[in-house]
Amino acid sequence: MRNYIETPNLPQNSVDTVVISGELSERCEYRLNEFGVSCIRTARNAALYDAVAYHADMVMYHAGGSNIICEPEFICAVDGLTPTLNICSGNKLSDKYPYDIAYNAARVGNYLICNKRYTQQQIIKHCTDEGITIINVKQGYAKCNVCIIDENSIITSDNGIALAAKSYGLDVLLTDDNDIFLKGLNHGFLGGASGKISPDKLAVNGNIKYHRNHKEIMKFANARGIEIISLSDNIIEDIGSILPLYEKSTSKSYKE
Repeated sequence: MRNYIETPNLPQNSVDTVVISGELSERCEYRLNEFGVSCIRTARNAALYDAVAYHADMVMYHAGGSNIICEPEFICAVDGLTPTLNICSGNKLSDKYPYDIAYNAARVGNYLICNKRYTQQQIIKHCTDEGITIINVKQGYAKCNVCIIDENSIITSDNGIALAAKSYGLDVLLTDDNDIFLKGLNHGFLGGASGKISPDKLAVNGNIKYHRNHKEIMKFANARGIEIISLSDNIIEDIGSILPLYEKSTSKSYKE
């Protein structure tokens, strides 16, 4: 048995299943499996440019529990998402910025970090209805550029995100992302290369020691009781986030 994760990106128990890029390496999937994590792989989205065409954080937003807001074709293209989910399809995407960022919003505890103007309005409405505070930023790739440590702590390389998050009382570590690979582009982002696989474990797609700020990252995470799990011995690669969807069963609601 498994439960849907109630607070997006922040499991309360060991994660059972993540939504992740269809281009994830077999080695990294095997490593996730060692932690008891199954992978729902995305299909390629033809509307997006090649570098992000498989990225889960470009096509879906987990609103918590059984609720997903996603690009219309996403649910038809992914094996493993059950019809019991409350799927709300939003706008189709384009490969032209900023019309590719509709679902790339970062939920951090009781906050949503996003470019409000171009974020799917169903996401904005859901958060408004739920009393979630919206932190509006210029950075459109907010989920990519926010590595979520806990409900009050993030890592980002974007100065605008850092300043905005700090103004709302969040703890922020500002880093460099030039060491993160993203095919076809100059670099990726740590948020797009990572995701929680338990309350006290953050998985990174690659080896964190290849990041020039790895000591600061590990210190920041460890101070909050979070262990960094490197999924391979390769350089860190942005794959569009590791999005936890199900966690191991407890007495909570939203059971499958």
